[in-house]
Amino acid sequence: MFPMQRRVTFTRDVEISPKGKVYVSSASFPSWHIEDTQPTLIEITPR
Repeated sequence: MFPMQRRVTFTRDVEISPKGKVYVSSASFPSWHIEDTQPTLIEITPR
């Protein structure tokens, strides 16, 4: 489990690149519900 960087969002899609990196896109609707009003692409990097 990875906490999201924003409080008012949900994970929309999960993509894995050919190099094995994991990306999630997050969004909320309407977009003004997100703190900076922008949907976001996030790279997940385990510690």
